[in-house]
Amino acid sequence: MERRGGDRRPNLADLRESGAIEQDADLVMFVYRPEMYGIETIEVYGEKKSSENLAEIIVSKHRNGPTGSVFLSFIKDCARFADPELHREAPF
Repeated sequence: MERRGGDRRPNLADLRESGAIEQDADLVMFVYRPEMYGIETIEVYGEKKSSENLAEIIVSKHRNGPTGSVFLSFIKDCARFADPELHREAPF
């Protein structure tokens, strides 16, 4: 993943030299946090949003279902992912 420039979003090619993981797996998911790469905004379902406390869960392979991305809030204090529509400040 560090070899490519620009977009650092993980993909199946990142697993190519990891044995047969890519080939044998029924489901491959990646967690991508653009904030960690200094990216300040990201397109979320067609809208530009701040990347702060945002995580993209990328389903790159699903042998028996669809692939795609889901965006979640990331709560750093407790390393938790939450639905961004339901997330408010954590009560603890």
